[in-house]
Amino acid sequence: MSNLEIVYNTLKAQKIPDPLAKLMTSQAQLESANFTSRVFKTNNNAFGYKYVQQKIATQGLPAPKNEGGYYANYKTVSDSALELANYVKRRLKEKRFPPLETITSARQYADLLTNVGYHTSTRESYVKGVEYYFNKLKDIIIKQSTPLLSIAFIIGIFFLINKKR
Repeated sequence: MSNLEIVYNTLKAQKIPDPLAKLMTSQAQLESANFTSRVFKTNNNAFGYKYVQQKIATQGLPAPKNEGGYYANYKTVSDSALELANYVKRRLKEKRFPPLETITSARQYADLLTNVGYHTSTRESYVKGVEYYFNKLKDIIIKQSTPLLSIAFIIGIFFLINKKR
C-alpha cells in the first residue's frame, strides 16, 4: 500500500469525513515533499510535526534552527496520520474548527490551519500547496483497505460454489 493510501485509510478509520481526509492527505504530500523529504523518510513524519513528548512518537531529527526543537519520529506512517487526526479533533473540541464535514476546500482547510498556528509558511503559499495536491488527488479513487468486505466476498463465493454442487 502506498504512503498516500496509508495516510488516507488511517484518517478514514478515525472517522475523518471525505473530502477532509483527502485534504489532510494533500497536506501530508505538501509537508513531506510528496513523501520524499528527509524528515519523512527518516521519521515517518508526514506532517512536519514537532516532538513535544507525545506518547505516539519519539524525538527525531533536529528542526531548523529558526524553528527550534526536534521533529517527531513515528514508528509508522499511520501513526503520523493518527497524530494529525487527533490534532484536528482537538481543534474541533476547542471550537477552533467547524464541524469536520463542513471542511470541503483546500482554502478553507489551509486557512483553519493558519489561524491555529499550525505552519510557518505564509497563508497563501500553504493554501496553494494544499490546493495543488488536492486538485491532483480529489479525482483519484484511493484504495481503502477493507478486509471485512474481502472476507465477506470470499465467503459469498464459497456459498455460491457449494450451492451449485
